Amino acid sequence: MCGIAGLIPRQAGSSYEHVACVESMLEVMQHRGPDGRQVHRYGSCILGHARLSIIDLQNGDQPLHNATNSVHLICNGEIYGYRPLLEAARHRREVLTNSDCEVLLHTYLERPHAGFSDGLNGMYAYCLFDEDRHRILLGVDDLGIKPLYYVETPNYLLFASELRSLLSGMAMLKVPISVDQEALQLFLHAGRFDATAGPIQGVMKFRPGQTIEIDVRSSKL
Repeated sequence: MCGIAGLIPRQAGSSYEHVACVESMLEVMQHRGPDGRQVHRYGSCILGHARLSIIDLQNGDQPLHNATNSVHLICNGEIYGYRPLLEAARHRREVLTNSDCEVLLHTYLERPHAGFSDGLNGMYAYCLFDEDRHRILLGVDDLGIKPLYYVETPNYLLFASELRSLLSGMAMLKVPISVDQEALQLFLHAGRFDATAGPIQGVMKFRPGQTIEIDVRSSKL
């Protein structure tokens, strides 16, 4: 179990405060990734990963990159039957690790569009940044086993593997946090929250198989 988090500004430029925000979100998820935390800035976008080392202990730190260092991936999860897939990719292009998550990266390189992970056997949540195409993709596996939460504001898009991690980032950036009254009424009436929403106003949870594409030049979905 690992954790991912990130910040995508609506306006060009990022600051130390933004980096500290992602670091704070990862700190909240320390129990998910006690073996290391990485925060990297790519342009104005900031991606963070908290790692639990299981596969490729020496070289599996994230973000993962392609050979030209233009596509970056953070991923929480597991790709089933990854070894033959990774070996097949190794024959076609340079493979830099023995991590199962690198299969996700090379799947994108072979079919670089928003539905690239459709049908891939595994449980995962990811953020992929393609600098050449000015594109960020956020998505989860077909069954939605691995959670991913996000919130949009006029200034930012924040995402994280856990709700309380996202709330930490929102608090640090002074994004208003309030209870969603309709969601609360549903919970009191039916004992559940909506599949794509929760108790906090504006915070959304990815539905199974959902992918969001963001143009980083305009930060528009």
